[in-house]
Amino acid sequence: MLDSSLLFPDLPAWQNAASYSPSMAQVLRQAYRHLRSTPQRLDAFARVHHLLFAHLDDLMSARQRMHAYFLLGTACLAVDECCLALEYFGEALEIATLGLQDAAASAHLAYLHATAHIARMDYAAAADDLRDTLDILRALGADAGPHLPVFELTVLGLMAMAQFVLADYDMAARFLSDAEPLLVFRKQNIAGAGTVAWMWALLRRWQGLAPEALQHALVATGFYAAADAPNSYGRIQAVSAEIMLDQAEYFDSGDAHYAYLEMAAPYIQRALALARESHDPMGECLALLARTRLSRLQRQNEDRRLALGRIITIGERAGDGPLQAQALTALGHEAASRGEISSALACYRQAIKMASESKTPALGRWAEREILRFHESNPYTPS
Repeated sequence: MLDSSLLFPDLPAWQNAASYSPSMAQVLRQAYRHLRSTPQRLDAFARVHHLLFAHLDDLMSARQRMHAYFLLGTACLAVDECCLALEYFGEALEIATLGLQDAAASAHLAYLHATAHIARMDYAAAADDLRDTLDILRALGADAGPHLPVFELTVLGLMAMAQFVLADYDMAARFLSDAEPLLVFRKQNIAGAGTVAWMWALLRRWQGLAPEALQHALVATGFYAAADAPNSYGRIQAVSAEIMLDQAEYFDSGDAHYAYLEMAAPYIQRALALARESHDPMGECLALLARTRLSRLQRQNEDRRLALGRIITIGERAGDGPLQAQALTALGHEAASRGEISSALACYRQAIKMASESKTPALGRWAEREILRFHESNPYTPS
């Protein structure tokens, strides 16, 4: 993490500030102790929120208020209250930038604001925050402290993710290339290195370079195996499996086809097991999408439409447009495999619409490709 003032609840140099409150300093120290003693416990975040919310109307210095909002935002983000997290981080960011002119704290808070946007799947807003973060970091230079390159690796990986989802593939590649020299710090930021490898895997897959994509996915798998990131470790198994299934489809039949199908199966099983173990319902849905695809390529005699319909329903209830777009695309593939071309095209069009409405256009790419293939094979068929 960046070396910022937000890492400390109170310092002697801050105690002469206007409206400084010794009692609020004690509250902040208690809140920081809660988070540091049990950083993964949701009840710790609940205690922090309860403790600080009760004191928001108290008299305190601007810096103390910034810290209170920062902690409240962190607590809300941990329990998926992303809208509240955005509000609290936004308030803290305004104080850091306009009131205190604390550049390192501003970078730290802009990054957190971006992560809340990503949790809401608002990648355009996240990209704006991450761009601000990078601008501040580069203006600070060496003044940002010795952990700057480690933190920058994380920011660049997330920036590449946002640009990728927004279908700006050239810009995503640029940020990934900027991150490459920072991989010398991968031991200090294993998860950040994993994100970079993951994004390279997706980018190469979208470019049709499945062998290279698979190499990056397996590298990412190794990083996440060593990091404390169970959701990511589970989801990268599903990504790896999907790339293996791309290769199986490419070879269509023969030894290579069956070898890739066999290779993908344990990755899908691991993805499902890890998602259930870490209580990651969206990760479980991604694994189920891979499993239905494997079943289709294996020509299993089962109705996969029910499973895909359930995933679409889960996406609808969760407001997860990207998941719905992927499931609708898979439903289109299933219909096409049954010779139901009109149904397939309808599903692909729905997937493209959902990807557009959720502002994740990259996830409509596969459906667009299938529609283009159909019209290339049937040039006189009306759109």
